[in-house]
Amino acid sequence: MESRCARILGEYLNAALLVAHDPLCCLVDYKDISLNKALEIAKFFNIATRNDVDMSALEATLSKYSKDPNAARLYSDDTLLKQGSASNQLREEINVRARPFYERLLGQLH
Repeated sequence: MESRCARILGEYLNAALLVAHDPLCCLVDYKDISLNKALEIAKFFNIATRNDVDMSALEATLSKYSKDPNAARLYSDDTLLKQGSASNQLREEINVRARPFYERLLGQLH
């Protein structure tokens, strides 16, 4: 199962690499999402400009945990917790089948 999950993630990341240079593509690392980055993304997609946005509402939204349907939980970085729960086999499979694509994508961001 770990191998299949890692392979699918690798294929997903590889597909992102194939469109990364498209001018209609906007690559965003989840770790980089901030108030300013959200505004950049909105501008990229012609959704809104800083003048169109209720900054207080956007800030409040970004402070919430995105997977809480009730928006009651505040955001906290749980990356280490989630990665810590992965099995050693899954980590090894990810390092082989997905991490190279992820690192190439990160190179496209900067």
